[in-house]
Amino acid sequence: MKAGSLTLKLLLAVGNKIKEIGKNFLEFAPESPWYPEIARSLYTMAPRKIYDSYYVLKNGGYIKEKKIGKKRIIYLTNKGKMEVLKNEFWKGEKKWDGKWRVIIFDIPEESSRHRDFLRRKLKWFGFKELQKSVWFIPYDAQKEFEEFLKLCNVRLEGDIRYLTAERIEPAVTFKDYFNRV
Repeated sequence: MKAGSLTLKLLLAVGNKIKEIGKNFLEFAPESPWYPEIARSLYTMAPRKIYDSYYVLKNGGYIKEKKIGKKRIIYLTNKGKMEVLKNEFWKGEKKWDGKWRVIIFDIPEESSRHRDFLRRKLKWFGFKELQKSVWFIPYDAQKEFEEFLKLCNVRLEGDIRYLTAERIEPAVTFKDYFNRV
């Protein structure tokens, strides 16, 4: 999802509000207590664009909707939760502590589908490939990435390990890639 897009802003607003109220759903109606707060956060956009973004989220599988009378109940799907989790991890300025977080894995050839899946998800989450089964990131992302993998509902065969490294050479190339460190 494109950074800064209205669709992403709406997804993050809904996801954060669901987390804040401690439920698995939101009631999507103008009379809902949280509705004005989200509307204010998106106030510069025309209502039609917000409506269109809502349907992009729905049709893209980020949210599910259940109608009860005139009310819409919104649930974040696992795909929506993963997008919120990734964006929450990367939001704001991160201060690098000078250490690299490395994930190494050994997934058997019989599970090559899972291995390829893991590589795609590591890249999507923001990791950089060092070798085919060695990926790294300049911030501690273990907790978030483990939660992310749980949302994927895939049981990965093999071994996944998390390391913390003080140096990866050539560091200049990697620092440029992340341009946040």
